[in-house]
Amino acid sequence: MFRKYGGRPHWGKLNTFSREEFKKSYPKWNDFIELRRSFDPESKFLNTYLKDTIA
Repeated sequence: MFRKYGGRPHWGKLNTFSREEFKKSYPKWNDFIELRRSFDPESKFLNTYLKDTIA
């Protein structure tokens, strides 16, 4: 239902969005990914869900 009205989930919460859907929904998604990698280049702070979603 939220997609019908332009809603989007919080990227860090479990949801059914794919990586591509996040890219479409968040205009600065790529900027976020670059910034996240600069703070955690070895991805030590990502769990399995986030590795599949944003890594």
